[in-house]
Amino acid sequence: NSGATAPEYGNVSSDFVKLSTTTLSGVSQFDISSIFDDTTYTAYKIIIKELRGNNGDECHLRMQFKNGSTLMSNNNYEFARHENFSHYANNPAIEHHSDNSSPCVRFSQHTQRTVGGTETGAFDIDFYNFGNNQSAGQMAWRGAFYTGSQGEFYNITGTAFYNHSDAYNMNGVRFYDNNGNNTITGKAIVYGIK
Repeated sequence: NSGATAPEYGNVSSDFVKLSTTTLSGVSQFDISSIFDDTTYTAYKIIIKELRGNNGDECHLRMQFKNGSTLMSNNNYEFARHENFSHYANNPAIEHHSDNSSPCVRFSQHTQRTVGGTETGAFDIDFYNFGNNQSAGQMAWRGAFYTGSQGEFYNITGTAFYNHSDAYNMNGVRFYDNNGNNTITGKAIVYGIK
């Protein structure tokens, strides 16, 4: 407290609001719809955790924005990504990837093989700037996963945005595996920030 004599307890801020939790079980894609409402929230966070392939499949996560049921799949996504990974044989490497005309956001260059008990991954994705200018849909992410087939640990950071005037109408996202197989298991938790 102000007199430094004892702790004081209060309510956690209501500005950070959990909007939904989705459990994924062997799906090729999943949608998070009707979440972007710039009259209520100024930013959003989606946490995808316990991400792994289903039945030994690999997982390579991608994302597109949605306008209602319509996917924004044209080449208006721009992103840059930095990947730092180390191998059990002690040969760390750093890679950089970017694209200014992509049909989607690509969260990782490397495929995540997730069949063992420790082979899970997570992404923490922040979304900003919806409905107020042409380059809406700005986002940034952090990711970490381990792939046992290669003995590699990955630390990933990236940024992206959707550079087109129809970004005004975005109200959801679709996450999917790059090869279309039923591969994704895990949890997706969505927060709104006022």
